[in-house]
Amino acid sequence: MSAMKIKRLAAAFTACLMCLSSAAAYAEEIGDTAVNGEAGQDNITVEQQAVSNFTMPKNQRATIITPTVDYLKGEETDAETVRAELDALFDNLLQIGLNSVYINTVYNDTAYYSTDMNNVNITDYSAIALEKAREYNFRVYMVFDMGYALKQCGSDTDIVDSLISVAHRFALKYRCDGIVIDNYYSAKGAESYSDYMQNGSGIGYDNYLYDSNELYFSVVSDVIHITDNTVPVGIFINDMWANSSSNEEGSNTADPVQALYDGFSDTRKYVSRGYADFCLVKAYGSITSSVLPFEEVTGWWNDLSEKYGIVMYVVHFNERQGEGMEGWGSVDQILRQLSVSGLPIWNVPPVIRRKPSAISAACFGFIEE
Repeated sequence: MSAMKIKRLAAAFTACLMCLSSAAAYAEEIGDTAVNGEAGQDNITVEQQAVSNFTMPKNQRATIITPTVDYLKGEETDAETVRAELDALFDNLLQIGLNSVYINTVYNDTAYYSTDMNNVNITDYSAIALEKAREYNFRVYMVFDMGYALKQCGSDTDIVDSLISVAHRFALKYRCDGIVIDNYYSAKGAESYSDYMQNGSGIGYDNYLYDSNELYFSVVSDVIHITDNTVPVGIFINDMWANSSSNEEGSNTADPVQALYDGFSDTRKYVSRGYADFCLVKAYGSITSSVLPFEEVTGWWNDLSEKYGIVMYVVHFNERQGEGMEGWGSVDQILRQLSVSGLPIWNVPPVIRRKPSAISAACFGFIEE
């Protein structure tokens, strides 16, 4: 992306933010009701960057829930049926000992949320899940799928404006304890190459993908912070930044997907530049994994998180326990992960990814001891 193009996009971003009336005052005005007119949804004004005002919990015991996987599983999709499903789900999670939940809002490229504040006829399943989580006194984190949001945006210079609008309305509508950005990688393809030829030709295709990826991620982060400075922004770490075989500053891993080289996403830079206030590291591998050894994966990200003063959570893949994958055959793999040296659990709270069960209960019992 050319320097002139970046300046134009940055100017568009700043202009949009300068058009906004204080997010807090605006939120108080609309409450939970619809505003009049489409323009009103994005009519907030900020004259300077908001100062963040939040704390991250150290006693988090969380899981991730996904529509059609953990709820919304039957043929009946009316709001009352879904509420009943969620009652059963949260009652189970509460009995296990969990106190926090991450809510996926997109699954299999289908959105289960709506930022249309005027259309009351849409059943917003993510809003219902948020409502139910609050009833059970859970801390709630909403997942913002950046890839899906970008697909809904216009083309050319409209992308940034559209992304600002979607991110702002998302943060305004889903009043939660944090918003986590996911699905943020860029990829080579006909559409991205066409964008490059129109907007970044001359700087190199790869450079364009890196620059635009950082721009979009930082825009979403900034908009969330400005909309509500009490809401921290997180990042899902789906793959290692880079393997040491590709970059000497990378981790001693053999991740088949590297964020830096395969996703054109410099996740290390995003942490160092403050785009994320916390990160959730997906630890796919067991302690003895030859590809993604648990201690190397979590240790590398823990060192980076401590260096830049952000909170790190580990996403444990407990659904793999007892399976035949490398190192997962033993039934105590999760407990061993929780007890590894150098990663005290009070600094690195766990997130159980799928199927909370008696195994999960044993894990949380271990933590409390």
